[in-house]
Amino acid sequence: MKNLIITGANRGIGLGITKVMLSQNHTVIATTRNIENSGDLQNLKNKYSKNLKIVRLDLTNKDSLLSFSKKIPFNHLDILINNAGIMEGNSLNIANTDKTFQVNTLGPMQVTQKLIKKLLNSNSAKVFFMSSKMGSIADNMSGGHYSYRMSKTALNMFCRSFSIDYPKIITMALHPGWVKTDMGGPNAIISIKESAVGLSSLMLKAEKNMSGRFFDYNGNELPW
Repeated sequence: MKNLIITGANRGIGLGITKVMLSQNHTVIATTRNIENSGDLQNLKNKYSKNLKIVRLDLTNKDSLLSFSKKIPFNHLDILINNAGIMEGNSLNIANTDKTFQVNTLGPMQVTQKLIKKLLNSNSAKVFFMSSKMGSIADNMSGGHYSYRMSKTALNMFCRSFSIDYPKIITMALHPGWVKTDMGGPNAIISIKESAVGLSSLMLKAEKNMSGRFFDYNGNELPW
């Protein structure tokens, strides 16, 4: 069984992956900005009291990041899932772009930095970045969504570079599909469960030759 950390686990894909991993007896630390308002996570805690720990984490707050890193009981971390993310507007708005980069790009970078020693202590460490096809330059045929696209493209580059600098750690960028979440909207075509099951299976089976690459939830490789 693996020791896992997943950010943004209070709803949507993050919550879905948390459910799948707990059902397979893995030990999960799930983060959320507001524990008191994370009812679904609290219900999971009641069901999986031994295997689930809920920790507060705000990716835009340095004190929160420091406090979070001190609450990790694992000596070694097997899987880090940088899932938390936001989508702010669809215009040339610098304030929105700054906030989006703080959460979608710098947040995962800082979390990974805080946990690098624990990852290196594992014999089978893996780091996953929840990206999006909207961050693929080759796939962009519709424009728009500047801040979100840019933040995910930058995240993909961090993933690629990190995989080269830390070859011991399997590192991948993932596209969850167009999922029926608050971000994906009601017109999305994939259920949270379908995406979460596919992503969880891909994460657990990921091998060295997949490191530094970009895949969707079905295991299909995507262009950068």
